[in-house]
Amino acid sequence: MTFNWYDYLLYAKEIAGEEINKDLTFAKYRSAISRAYYATYNITRLCLEKHCAIDFGSKKLYSIKKKYKKQDHGIIPILMKTTNVKDIMTSGTKLSNLLSKRVDADYKSKEIENIESKLRDTIENSEKIISSLELFKSGKASVNLNSLLK
Repeated sequence: MTFNWYDYLLYAKEIAGEEINKDLTFAKYRSAISRAYYATYNITRLCLEKHCAIDFGSKKLYSIKKKYKKQDHGIIPILMKTTNVKDIMTSGTKLSNLLSKRVDADYKSKEIENIESKLRDTIENSEKIISSLELFKSGKASVNLNSLLK
């Protein structure tokens, strides 16, 4: 089954308080996957800025993004893997997986198989990633930008 992109507009109207007479379950699931990813991404990015002094506009980070052919969404998991702290490295991998699910939810017209399960998994992993960020806040983990420049 192909996803009906118009359902997103109907869902937006429903969120805005309009009464909609259509089942928007799949639009809601897709939207929830996307929102969970963006919440996790932005919380992680802010944490790296605040607790690891990462300047996403710096020349140093620009060089790293260019070397790895990534933008902010792709580079954050790579930054997390420089910590040598297992929980943070695992969270970097999970964030990459969430990005992939978010891209599918936002752009894939074909039906997403097991979307309910993928949504539950996305929410669960989002919470785990956010929880792991405490290691940055407590000073038990930090990003090593120089290791990415070698």
